[in-house]
Amino acid sequence: MTVGESLIPTESPDPAELVRVEAALRRLPRLERDILLAVRLDGLGTAAIARRTGLSQAEVQRLLARAIEHFTHALEHPRRHGRWWRRWRRR
Repeated sequence: MTVGESLIPTESPDPAELVRVEAALRRLPRLERDILLAVRLDGLGTAAIARRTGLSQAEVQRLLARAIEHFTHALEHPRRHGRWWRRWRRR
């Protein structure tokens, strides 16, 4: 994100895209999701998150990187579930 770039979209988002984003966010582990949202929506830095959570700043950075990786993967592969037992139940 560049300086001056707004986090608020200027046009109405596509409802289908919102469903995809919400589903991808729900697939993240809770701590990763909380850190990602704190950075992207609340504008907090990793140092502030580390103070609030009691984690080291390096751990927050690592979790943020994992959250971005998992979120991107979940958007690209929306039907793949990480829980192996769900595949067995469908049969």
